[in-house]
Amino acid sequence: MKVYTKIEVEPEILWDLHWGNDYTLQEIGNIFGCGGMTIQRRMKKYDIPRHVIGHRITDFTFNDGQKEIFEGCMLGDGGLALGLINCCFANTDKHKEYLLWLQKQLGVEDISKIRHDNMKYILRTRSILFLREEHKRWYPYETRKGTDQNRHYKIIPEDIELTLTKVLFWYIGDGTYSKRNRIICFTNGLDFDEWSALSKKMGRLLDVNNGISINKQSKNKNGIQKYKLRLNKSVTHRFFDMIDGLDFDIPECYQYKFGG
Repeated sequence: MKVYTKIEVEPEILWDLHWGNDYTLQEIGNIFGCGGMTIQRRMKKYDIPRHVIGHRITDFTFNDGQKEIFEGCMLGDGGLALGLINCCFANTDKHKEYLLWLQKQLGVEDISKIRHDNMKYILRTRSILFLREEHKRWYPYETRKGTDQNRHYKIIPEDIELTLTKVLFWYIGDGTYSKRNRIICFTNGLDFDEWSALSKKMGRLLDVNNGISINKQSKNKNGIQKYKLRLNKSVTHRFFDMIDGLDFDIPECYQYKFGG
């Protein structure tokens, strides 16, 4: 038998969360352990208006450097959330320090928030108009699994070209470094063909013909084979040498990934 608990929230708090901090009704509900509809009823009771459609949409756009960082994040832990008329960018990480730094690198300090959620932090932007087109690249309908057209199935666009900046941010998000063996591994939920395409692009970027391999990992809970991309010792050393020329002051929390 389901037990319903009456939720009481002071109107001043509701107003501050929704209008002062741009929280959605569902996000407010998550704070108080209830659903968005419950919060909607409380707001109606207190005569608190809701955001009109489009309130949170911005015409912000990335410059060329920020676009590279965005694509590097999308190769790793970044994602796009598509609504009825909007789309926002989100990136999860265990370190708030890193997300505060990433927020500045992307130039989204004024249109994003960082929140704590179940042992991790989430950087989420407001809805950005141009991201709807990016969503079509990273989540194309023809690749979606099942009859429900799952919009959360991310792929790696075939037209993406790797740059040092993109690989750096991908590495911070999804890469691991072994101090003992001095090698780097990239992980992601990609199939073998996607890894194969990325390994070739990685070889061209680093100007190497050998030392990059695709290794099998354990299968996931659905029995699908998982893989990782491995750079051997010499290629890892070359990668570190090349990114030394980039103008990024990596946060202390991720210095260990660079041998620090």
